[in-house]
Amino acid sequence: APLAKVAPAEKAANKTANKTAATPLTHPGHPSANFSSALLKQHKALEDLYKHLKANIKNINKGEVGGKEIGQKEIEQLKQRLAHETEQLKNSSISDFQRELLTNRTRSDKHALEYWTRSRELEHSMFHSSLKMTHGLMSKVNAVMEAYDEVMKTGALSSKKAAALKTVADRLPKPSLLEVDDDM
Repeated sequence: APLAKVAPAEKAANKTANKTAATPLTHPGHPSANFSSALLKQHKALEDLYKHLKANIKNINKGEVGGKEIGQKEIEQLKQRLAHETEQLKNSSISDFQRELLTNRTRSDKHALEYWTRSRELEHSMFHSSLKMTHGLMSKVNAVMEAYDEVMKTGALSSKKAAALKTVADRLPKPSLLEVDDDM
């Protein structure tokens, strides 16, 4: 079917309508209503993430306290048992079988003591690493939330805040590509 001819006045009206739809109907320097609502949703998501990270710190601290108590209790029991077994080994009136049994038990308890001591050190190191990582994430989320606040209030991002965000972005880990096997 042939295309209908469009009058020049209609063409001008269509061009004006298309231009109006493409540009926001807001004052220059202020975000549009859709942009503002998107910023608010994203800001809320960032606030929720920040609260979640704060709650994780509480959980990490609770885990450290619980793990420390369990580890210290186990280490103390092993030390007491080792001291008792060492005293029994000094007794010359025990049978060869009992001496062999105590020697094996003492060796086993020494290994267990080394295990629990090292385990406690590793758990404590993981505790500090988790805290450090969580605090780092919180500072980055906070920097982004401050930028969102500034954009929502003023409609623009200051060069100082933009530089701070660039610093945050530069410290983020870069995605790495997986190595692909050439034989495939």
